[in-house]
Amino acid sequence: VLRPNGWIPTYNRACLMAAAGKPQEALATLDALVNRHSVPIALIERDTDLASMRSLPGYALLKRKLTDTGDDDIEDD
Repeated sequence: VLRPNGWIPTYNRACLMAAAGKPQEALATLDALVNRHSVPIALIERDTDLASMRSLPGYALLKRKLTDTGDDDIEDD
């Protein structure tokens, strides 16, 4: 089932930005996303596409907004 208003399309866009060498844009995209949707912190912490973004100063602020699900269940809101 496609959910264009869910968080996954925007999350995937952030991954593409980070992988394309635009970590600041990826961070801004994820920051806007977590203001609208609950995003699991485990996903962002493990996703290798987002590695370039994790060293940015704003990443610590983003982490404070993320949801700690305590498990690997990742659902589309």
